[in-house]
Amino acid sequence: MRSDEEWLDLARMLSDKGECQKRKVGAIIVDIDGVMVGQGFNHDPTGEKDCLRGECPRAFTSTPMNTGDYDNCIAAHAEASAIVDAGNLARTSTMYATSTPCPGCLKLIYLAGIRRYVHPGGTLPL
Repeated sequence: MRSDEEWLDLARMLSDKGECQKRKVGAIIVDIDGVMVGQGFNHDPTGEKDCLRGECPRAFTSTPMNTGDYDNCIAAHAEASAIVDAGNLARTSTMYATSTPCPGCLKLIYLAGIRRYVHPGGTLPL
C-alpha cells in the first residue's frame, strides 16, 4: 500500500493540470483498501470562461488565498471535482490534496463522508 507522502506526490502531479491563475490544486480520494476512487484539479466547470485566459475576476485581485471569499471564483475546486468523480465511493475514504480546503469544500468533504484529509502541512481532524 502507498504511503501518505506517495499519495500527496500523485496529488501534486495532478495539480499541474489546474486551470487557475492564483494557484493549482490537485486532490485524490483513496478508499480503505488503498485504491484511488476519485481525482480532481481546479478547473472551470462550464467551459464558457477560462481563468488561464484571464476571465476569472478573482485571479487578478489582491484577495488572499483561503480567505473564504470565493464569490467571484469561477473554478470548480479540486476537492469538489474529486468528490464528484468518486461518487458514493468517497464514503469512509481519505482525501489527499495539495492544500487545505476552503470552507465550501470542507462542507462537501463532511457531506461525502470522507474520514481523513491529508495535505502537505499535516492531517485535518474530521
